Parts: sequence; structure tokens; C-alpha cells
Amino acid sequence: MPRFKTHLVISAAAGSAYSLAIQACRQSLNPNLPQEINPIHAAVCSLAAAIGGCAPDVFEPADRRTGPNHRGKLHSFAVGAAAVKGAHFLAICETGSVNERWFADIAGAFYAGYVSHLAADALTPKGLNLVCKGC
Repeated sequence: MPRFKTHLVISAAAGSAYSLAIQACRQSLNPNLPQEINPIHAAVCSLAAAIGGCAPDVFEPADRRTGPNHRGKLHSFAVGAAAVKGAHFLAICETGSVNERWFADIAGAFYAGYVSHLAADALTPKGLNLVCKGC
């Protein structure tokens, strides 16, 4: 079972990748934008993704009684699919406001971190549930 530090590192990397992909896509679609990567955007997205990567275990914590069997609805492929769709929607939404764009990017990075957590858990022998434990 991946530990807290593992989830933190993987999700922060996912947030950086999300930020770089979003910035590169925007720059290729709009040549009037500065053709450089904003490191503050990447850092903020990494932080948001790190928080998102820890969220499943914050809301469904493992304890001595349940051990790795704590994976309920928030550790499922169904929630993962919804998070992927949420990140995709936020990545492509059009807005003229810089503040709205930053909010969408931060929320999308949170989802990217959440999905990275589920992907890491899916690679363990316990895996993930389709919807919830026992469903």
C-alpha cells in the first residue's frame, strides 16, 4: 500500500505535469501569450495536486482495525472517472478572467492529484473497487 510520502510525491509530480501541459496547450493555441512557462503556476498546481493526492486517505483513513481495507467509495474507479472528467472540463473551459482561470487550474490540479492517488492504489495487490467496498 503506498504510504503518505509516496502519494505526496506522486501527486505533486502529477500537478507539475498538469500545469506544464495546460500552459503549453494555451501557448500553442494563442501565440499572443508569453511563450514561457510560469514557475509560480507550476508550484501552485503542484501544491494543489499534493493536497488532492492526500484527500482520499484523509476522508477514508486507514487504522489498525481496517488496515488497507479502508478503501470505500472515495477509493473507487467510479470516483476516479468523475475526477478525470472534472480535470478535463476545467482544463478546457474558456474564461476571460485571469482569476477564474487560476481557480480552474488549481481545481484541475487537485483532481489530477486525486487521480494519481487512485492510480497508485490501483497498482497494489488490494486494488480499487468499481464503486464501493462490497458493491
